[in-house]
Amino acid sequence: MKSQTGTLADRGNIMATNEERWNNTMNAEFNPNYSPNAYPDSDMRIANATEYAAFQLYKIREAIEGINSTLKAIASKT
Repeated sequence: MKSQTGTLADRGNIMATNEERWNNTMNAEFNPNYSPNAYPDSDMRIANATEYAAFQLYKIREAIEGINSTLKAIASKT
């Protein structure tokens, strides 16, 4: 069944593409990439930088939790 917004598979592909794009952006080095003609206000710039920083802190937390669980596994074997 096809509607005005497309099939469910189409929407699923779009969502996957958006998620990939978001992950690629967040995993890359921070680059605000603002053009002089379309410079956002300070609130938007702060929000973008904060979202990026929060994502990076989340990734650091994931890594530390992985290290912690590995160290606990090693310690339990000794």
